[in-house]
Amino acid sequence: MPKVTEQYLAAKKKEIVAAAIRVCAVKPAYEVTLRDVVRECGISTGGIYNYFASVDDIFVEILNQAYAEFPYANALTKIFESGRPAAEIIVEVFRHEGRMVDSMYGRYGKLMKELDVIFANDPERGMRMLSKVTGNRESGDFLTSLRTFIAARIEDGTFSPHVPVSHILLAVIGAASGFRDVAGNHREQVQQGLMLLGLTSSECESAERLMDILARILLKLLN
Repeated sequence: MPKVTEQYLAAKKKEIVAAAIRVCAVKPAYEVTLRDVVRECGISTGGIYNYFASVDDIFVEILNQAYAEFPYANALTKIFESGRPAAEIIVEVFRHEGRMVDSMYGRYGKLMKELDVIFANDPERGMRMLSKVTGNRESGDFLTSLRTFIAARIEDGTFSPHVPVSHILLAVIGAASGFRDVAGNHREQVQQGLMLLGLTSSECESAERLMDILARILLKLLN
């Protein structure tokens, strides 16, 4: 029997992951089973266990693939420690976060939202999955790093907001979370809604553009 090479195994895993992504495009992730993936990729039920122990392991592989497609690692730290003026740092951090949303949610938005449903309804299952994610997860540090940076700049007198920072960040969270739909499956509907508010088509064409606007609003609130 010929020896199975690492290249063959890697290619087979990619084939299975691609099949799972196709399944998730037409069926909610929280309803997808290993049997669905087996049928889609044509591998035997027993054969798939040579690559993945469960459908959750496939989801983990997809998450790692999604993170690997966007060069996020250490980027926030580099921007915050760049030594540039505080206002420029905030704008660039927000733009970078927007580029991440455009990249990840442009392709994986439906799946990401449906995985959030799994995490919310079965936290233990979600934690098991996230513990296996080896891809970059620094995006989760966005608000923590931003809060720390703003607090330091308030202390040194760079910013002097007239409202509590917690209230400002609440507005940021609410707006930024909604921007994910600009890169997702409901892109046109969200853009139309934003244009009803008076935004131009170019302003709401991507999450990066919207995050740029949000950053400048934040700077106004920080005074």
